[in-house]
Amino acid sequence: TNIMDNQKKAARVSGAGSTEVETALVGRQNILPSLTFSANLDPIWSADISPKVSGRLNRLYVDEGDAVAVGQVLAQMDSAEIASAVYQAEGALYSAKANQEDSVADHQRNAKLYEQGAVSRREYDNSRFKQESSAGGYSAAQGGLNILRERLADTTIRAPRAGVVTRRYIHEGNYVNSGAPIISVADTTELLAVADVGEGHIAELYLGASVNIKVSAYGDEVFKGKITRISPMAQLPARTFK
Repeated sequence: TNIMDNQKKAARVSGAGSTEVETALVGRQNILPSLTFSANLDPIWSADISPKVSGRLNRLYVDEGDAVAVGQVLAQMDSAEIASAVYQAEGALYSAKANQEDSVADHQRNAKLYEQGAVSRREYDNSRFKQESSAGGYSAAQGGLNILRERLADTTIRAPRAGVVTRRYIHEGNYVNSGAPIISVADTTELLAVADVGEGHIAELYLGASVNIKVSAYGDEVFKGKITRISPMAQLPARTFK
């Protein structure tokens, strides 16, 4: 019975239809590996904009999403107190200048009288010291006024670079300390795709290599890029490279 069953199976196999196969010549070619990583898109430049002087924020001229040009006025701090100090420093400078001019004229008179023997050496030296001292006072007054004028100019906050306002930290009317951020500005004309690459793949990447970038918001659209920087140190404890 087993022999007959085997014969029937063999007959069915031999009677089955033939199968077509495709053949090709064996060749050699390079296979480029494809690596895929998740990345974040960062602007090529971004900065928190903060005042150089403390005070009340009187006006904020921009808000999130606004485009700004380099040098554009972004905000205005309260400047009344510093402006008053500038006026006082200007008055002190005029006084120092008058004092200097008076001491110069006095010393010139004493120099002529000293040559004629009409005044003593002590009177001549005193007038010279007074002239030098008044010159120093004038320079100090000028320097103090320049500092106050710079502080007054710093109450007007300008954009250091063109970009887009990405964040607002504070509203008008609030007191702001020097160095505290008011807004953030970023240059988004170019974006950096920053990915974390494991140490097992980092040796396969190199500067200048071409990459394809896909953004979820743009569907299947592919953006072309290239590797411009590879971090030389691993991020611990994950041991990944930027």
